[in-house]
Amino acid sequence: MDFSVIFDMDGVIVDSNPFHKKAWKLFCDKHGIFIDDNELETKIYGRTGVDALPILFNRNLSKELIELYSSEVNANYRKLFTPHINPLPGLKELLKELKEKDVKVAIATSAPPVNVEFVLDKTGLSEYFNIIVDDTQVSKGKPDPEIYLTTAKHLKVKPERCIVIEDSIA
Repeated sequence: MDFSVIFDMDGVIVDSNPFHKKAWKLFCDKHGIFIDDNELETKIYGRTGVDALPILFNRNLSKELIELYSSEVNANYRKLFTPHINPLPGLKELLKELKEKDVKVAIATSAPPVNVEFVLDKTGLSEYFNIIVDDTQVSKGKPDPEIYLTTAKHLKVKPERCIVIEDSIA
C-alpha cells in the first residue's frame, strides 16, 4: 500500500478517557485542585504530563515533581482501568485487515511507555503495530505536529501519505 495509518491510543484504541478522567480527579482531589470536565478536556487530555501538570498547577514544576505527579496519575489510571480494558469495537478487525494488506500501522500517543505497554499487553494488539511513538520520543506534546512527523519518519513514509486517527481536542 502507498499509505500508512497512525493511531492515537487513548480514546481511539481503547475507551480509556473515563478512567483518565477519574485518575485526574483523584489526583486533583488529593492535591486540593478543582478542575471541571471542560478544563480537563481542553487543558489536560492529549497532552504529555510535562505539558499538562504546569497548566494544572498554574506554575512551573521541577522535572522531579512532574515525574512524581505523572507516576501518581498514571498508577491511578491503570488501577481503575484494568478490570474494564478492551479494544474499541471493530478495531481488531480493522488492524487485521490493514496487516493483511501490508499497510504500515503505528501508534502516536502522548502517553508514557508504561501506559502504552499496559494497553498493548491487556488488549493483545502489539503484533499489529510496526512503530510506537510515545511521550519520551518527542520534545513537544500535542497539538504540536512533532509526534506525527516523528512517527512518519520512523515508518519511512512521507507525512502526506499518512492517515491519522485522533480524538483529542488538543
